Amino acid sequence: MLNRTELRNALGRKEFTVRDLAAELGLSDATARARVQRLQEAGVVEPTGEVLQHLGDGGRPLRGRPATLYRIV
Repeated sequence: MLNRTELRNALGRKEFTVRDLAAELGLSDATARARVQRLQEAGVVEPTGEVLQHLGDGGRPLRGRPATLYRIV
């Protein structure tokens, strides 16, 4: 499992989404989601309480659930 330092080195910022982590580590979204869950249980990350709505052309929201933002504790 990643520790705080490795996570900060990989992401380079404090707030991230599951998709950000998946892209940075070369994982599938499902694998990254499971990893974030384990990191959250270990107290390494926590949700910020904010969500990120993906926007399409013209600034219209895309379909689907907004992405939860997480921060490194």
